[in-house]
Amino acid sequence: MVKYFAILLLYFAGCQPVEQVQVDRPIDPVAKPQCVNLGLIKVGSTHKVRYAVTNTTDKSWTVTAVRSQCTCFVVDVYPPSLNPGQSGSVKATFTAPRVPVPYSTGAILITDSAAQRKIPLILECETVR
Repeated sequence: MVKYFAILLLYFAGCQPVEQVQVDRPIDPVAKPQCVNLGLIKVGSTHKVRYAVTNTTDKSWTVTAVRSQCTCFVVDVYPPSLNPGQSGSVKATFTAPRVPVPYSTGAILITDSAAQRKIPLILECETVR
């Protein structure tokens, strides 16, 4: 799992910084992972991030598991089941490392759909004192 995240984060590094942590774009089943770059943040600070997830398949699916890379990135999915065309909200709480460092973390939503099996979410930042 960690190896997958390392490759994924290296490949998709370079997300554009955002002033707000709200991400309004839905995640397409074949699209690149959603990425939020918080830019420069204080060490040890806590941030709320929201991703929008849309079921773009022709069948209902349910998020059956969330695999987070670390305990600093806690993900909450609501509603856990989506009908075709329906959107849901993925809220995450991120607690920054306590040392100044460029940092990337993420999570993967696992669904019961073959067409939209894994939905990657990425968060990047750089912590400063």
